[in-house]
Amino acid sequence: MIGSIIIKIGFLSSIAAAFFYYRAHRSQKQKDIMFGRFSFHAAVLSQMAACVIMLYLILTHQFQFTYVWNYSSSDLSLPL
Repeated sequence: MIGSIIIKIGFLSSIAAAFFYYRAHRSQKQKDIMFGRFSFHAAVLSQMAACVIMLYLILTHQFQFTYVWNYSSSDLSLPL
């Protein structure tokens, strides 16, 4: 549940960042650059959060999730 919300936030933030950066390129307004930067940072943070959640699920062997069930195993050791 939380993972899908984070992915959606990241997707919408990346679209907003592209839109505001394009608009700032056309109009040279500082306000558009500010919104573009905010949207870009929100997209990066949400993508990092999604990666951390996925890594946590794999490392703790949460096999109720399809991705972890298909691509992980409790026999795998941690690479050190």
